[in-house]
Amino acid sequence: MGRRQGVSSIKKNHMNTDKRIITRQIKKTFDCERNIANNIGLPRDIQFKIIGNDVEMMMSSQGVVGNMQEDKAAFEGWALVLKRWGHFEKVILSWDNPTFDPDTPQAAHYQRFLFRVKSFLADSNIWFSISPMCQRYLDDLKIDDTSNYYLSLPYNERNNADQNGKEAILEYHYALGDWSEALKAKTNAEYLNRQLPVGVFHYPVSNKTKILPKTRVQLISGVSARTMNCYYLNLRHMETIRSVSSPNFIFIVA
Repeated sequence: MGRRQGVSSIKKNHMNTDKRIITRQIKKTFDCERNIANNIGLPRDIQFKIIGNDVEMMMSSQGVVGNMQEDKAAFEGWALVLKRWGHFEKVILSWDNPTFDPDTPQAAHYQRFLFRVKSFLADSNIWFSISPMCQRYLDDLKIDDTSNYYLSLPYNERNNADQNGKEAILEYHYALGDWSEALKAKTNAEYLNRQLPVGVFHYPVSNKTKILPKTRVQLISGVSARTMNCYYLNLRHMETIRSVSSPNFIFIVA
């Protein structure tokens, strides 16, 4: 038992060393290019391993069933950071296969994670790949390229007076407030609205047929009968890695 703990400790220390090396490289590149200091820090819930000119990003079982708006789940953003500022040739994703009750929210979050992985791989396969040990997990994805799926629709309009929180105030200004006419003119929009719910279901739409969890598009503008613009709003000085994962998912689904 003592020997196993020793090997585990050495492996953990090695990955912590790799994480420190990666963090320094990212900060060095970012600081030189932007000429400003930054507070970039890799998430503690994701492990990183340098493999030659490549890097492996290892997610925990908690991360893959977590909300994609949390740093530990936002693998797309971290992959782009590693490629762009870490200067790695390839980013390899691996994860622990989670266990959960199929009727819990974790099941839908994991389906969304698998959907995001498959979609991101299709767009970035030149430099992004899945660990051979995890490729079989993609077979658990319930969405394929041939079946029909359904999106949820809003039953009620968002309360126009609902301005709780800074982002909600920002949404209100653009959708219904004093900035709406300027945005309409800029985008040739016929209408604006906010907090459009988006969920993916089998037919008929219900909690029992839900595949991917509901999320919301913060701001939309209708340009024509077949064209809709989706906006992801971020407050200045509050940019996070989730600012990549959430709009990327919404773009794919919408």
